[in-house]
Amino acid sequence: MEPESVTNHTAIPVRSSERYVILDVLRGLALLGIALANFPEFSLYSFLSVEAADVMPTAGIDRIVRYLQYIFIDGNRYFKVTGLFLLGFCIGRNRLYADLSGLMPQLKRIACYGFIVGVSLSFIYAWSAMNGRPWGLGMHAVLYFTSVFPLGFAYVAGICLCYLRRPQWKGFRFSAMPGRMALTNYIGQSVFGMLLFYGIGFGFGAGVGLVYVVLIAAGVWIVQALFSSVWLYFCQFGPLEWIWRMLTYGKVFKLIKEENG
Repeated sequence: MEPESVTNHTAIPVRSSERYVILDVLRGLALLGIALANFPEFSLYSFLSVEAADVMPTAGIDRIVRYLQYIFIDGNRYFKVTGLFLLGFCIGRNRLYADLSGLMPQLKRIACYGFIVGVSLSFIYAWSAMNGRPWGLGMHAVLYFTSVFPLGFAYVAGICLCYLRRPQWKGFRFSAMPGRMALTNYIGQSVFGMLLFYGIGFGFGAGVGLVYVVLIAAGVWIVQALFSSVWLYFCQFGPLEWIWRMLTYGKVFKLIKEENG
């Protein structure tokens, strides 16, 4: 039976029993990746010269963390976002998430080939990025394009396979919480970044070192997951999701759950 919100095409809240949890899990983990990619830029570490980064107390481990970021996360995201947007549109349009178990052979192939190709090329891309792009900007861009998309597909397929194997794992349930409030948490990360690293807040800046910036980013995501869990216990939508829904449909929706209101 199709979820009521799909078959009736009416603007009603999606009940927990009707949600495709894997979509919330993917959105929640995507928010973690966004935080890990964006916070080095919020802290201005990404804009430090090589000389400045090399004299920091955490320079040795920072270089390792930066290398891993280039391989698995990389902040250069214009084409990545476009590609993932089109991928998400295709998945949503064809409702591929509704029968993941029937797609397991395809998911296994995508994960296998995607990780082999994506990680291999990402190692080369990371080496190029860390060594001043010795083959030129054009070749560097080619390495990026040919690595990021296979790796992105592999991430999605791998997470889906893990979810099919252990759908009740608490880690997935925890990751789904910020995904249910993706817009609120995405904007919230920018607020956290400004308050933590800029002069209007704590002003940590790049001086804390990349390894601590990454730990702060992970900590912010955990805080957002906990906040989302509490908020959604009492409310049907995230705050920005609630506003967006009312603007979209031109009507007022109740925010507080009836059993809690």
